[in-house]
Amino acid sequence: MLDGARAKIARAWDHLDTLDVETTTFVQSNPVTILSEYEPKTCKFTFRLAQPSRAPFIRWGVIVGDVLHEASSALDHVAWQLALKKRPNPRRQTAFPVCVAEGDWERKSTRAMVQHIATEDRDWIKSKQPYPAPDGERPETHAHAMLRKLSNMDKHQVLHAALLMPLDIDAEPVIGSDIERLNDVEFFINNPIEEAQYSPALPSPRPGPSPRCR
Repeated sequence: MLDGARAKIARAWDHLDTLDVETTTFVQSNPVTILSEYEPKTCKFTFRLAQPSRAPFIRWGVIVGDVLHEASSALDHVAWQLALKKRPNPRRQTAFPVCVAEGDWERKSTRAMVQHIATEDRDWIKSKQPYPAPDGERPETHAHAMLRKLSNMDKHQVLHAALLMPLDIDAEPVIGSDIERLNDVEFFINNPIEEAQYSPALPSPRPGPSPRCR
C-alpha cells in the first residue's frame, strides 16, 4: 500500500500552497518603491529600486524544508512498502538509496537499504538512480540527488530563500507616453547569498518617438 507515500506528497503540496499564498501576499503589499532620475545629456532615465521591507525569508526557508522533507520521506515509504512484499519485518535501515557516483550502488550502506527488497523491485529502484545519468546529464542535478541533498541540509540549517533585484536600470525616455506599471514578480530559491534582494518588473514605456532624443 502506497497510501503513506501519497499522503506525504499531498502534504508537500499543502506546504507549497502555503508558500505561494505568503509570497503572493508579500508581493501585493508593494514592498518596493521605484525612483527615477532623468539625465538630459544622455537622454536616459535611471530607475532605482528602494530597499524593500524585510521579507520573512527564514519562515519561507522553513516551509521549503517541510516540502523537501515530505518528498524525501515519500521515497523511503515506497522502499519500505516494497520490502514488506518480501518480509513482514524489514530492517530499520530499509530506505530508498540515492546513488550519484560510480560504485555507490555496491556500497555496504546501499546494500543494507535494499537488502529485504525483492530482486525485481531492487532493479526498479536501481533504474531510478541519478547515476548513471541519461543523455549526458550530471547525476548531481538529478531530481532525487537534489532532493536528498537539500533535505539533508535542512536538517542542520534553515534553507535560504532569496529574492533578487537589479540595483538600477537605464532606459531611453518616451516623451508624452503613458507608463504602465507591471506587477509581475519573479522568485528564485537559490544557494545561500549574503543579501537577498527582490526583482519586480520595471515600468514599461509604450513605443513612440521622442522629440528631444532622436
